[in-house]
Amino acid sequence: MNIRTVVVAALAGAVAVLSGCIFVAKTERSGRAYSKNSLAIQLETNEQVPGIRERRQDDLARLNPGISVGEFRKAFPDAIYIESRRVNGREWDAYSVTHSELCQYEGTTNTFTYKDELWFFFQDGAYRGFGSPKQWPTDATEPAPQSP
Repeated sequence: MNIRTVVVAALAGAVAVLSGCIFVAKTERSGRAYSKNSLAIQLETNEQVPGIRERRQDDLARLNPGISVGEFRKAFPDAIYIESRRVNGREWDAYSVTHSELCQYEGTTNTFTYKDELWFFFQDGAYRGFGSPKQWPTDATEPAPQSP
C-alpha cells in the first residue's frame, strides 16, 4: 500500500464524516438490516404490555416460601443480587429480575421501551416473597408474597 492510497482514503473518510455520513460496522454476514419498528412487538391500541408476572408465570409458581437462593436461581438464573438489610436483627437479601422490550402500538410509528422489575426477598437465606423494587419489609415479619 502506498502513501497515495492512505492519503486518499483518509481524505475520503474526513469528507464523509464532515458531510454527515455515518459509517456502520457490521459483524453479521447475512447483510440483512432491521428497522427499529420491525423489531418491536406490535400491540393493539388498548393492549397492555405483558410484564414479568405474565411472562414468567410458570417460574413464579415454582417459588415456595422457604426455598434457598440456589433453588430460586434455578427458576430465575437472570436474577441479580441487589443488597442486604437488617430488620429487627434478621438479615434480608433482595434480588432483582428485570425485563425490557421494544414495543409499538399498531397504526403508529412511535416505539417505546417497556421496562418491568420485581424484587425477591430472602430472610436469613430463605425465600419469603416478591414485590416492587425497594419494597422492603418494615419489621421482622415476612412480606406477603404476591400471587403470579
